[in-house]
Amino acid sequence: YSVDSKVSLTPPNIQSVAYTTERKDEIRLTFDQEVKWDGEIAGRFYLDGKDARLTTDSGTGKVLILKMAEPSTAKTLSYIKGDKWRQADAIVWGRNNLAALTFCEVPIQPASPR
Repeated sequence: YSVDSKVSLTPPNIQSVAYTTERKDEIRLTFDQEVKWDGEIAGRFYLDGKDARLTTDSGTGKVLILKMAEPSTAKTLSYIKGDKWRQADAIVWGRNNLAALTFCEVPIQPASPR
């Protein structure tokens, strides 16, 4: 229709997942667009297929930071299991109010050297 949208017309999609420190007690998720979320999303993430046991979440713009209760050796991160999906539950949203795409077993990259 030749309309130039000012916001993304697609759901947020994960671009990268990485530990933020060598201690491996925090994970940074980077999406392809700005995201927002409710504080209750902690129970929606899984490390190597098991509950992530997150203590907090924070971030801004395209980045979501997940703080873990203790350091982890997990190699993958998943978001929302199919058997636990309910739209009324807390989920990650794009600024365009579209729900983020789920993802399964995305490799967690090591922390970048500073």
